[in-house]
Amino acid sequence: MGIHSEAQLNRKFMEFAALMNIYLNHFPKHEKYALSNRIRNTAYEMYDLISESQKRYYKDELGKMIGAWIKKIKEENKWS
Repeated sequence: MGIHSEAQLNRKFMEFAALMNIYLNHFPKHEKYALSNRIRNTAYEMYDLISESQKRYYKDELGKMIGAWIKKIKEENKWS
């Protein structure tokens, strides 16, 4: 992964996080705190994975890490 593509990935995540915060602020009052906090924390965990993958792995390894992370989250939440 080149320097330019790493910067582009970081920029895209920051744009996503900014929009995510705007949308989460418009959640209904009864869901605003617990659910939106969990969504924010999950997004920041994704950013941690992205940063770690940029330091240690190439582009194809990023997909494997995110796939494993999604599998873990699905197992924890019993999603189908």
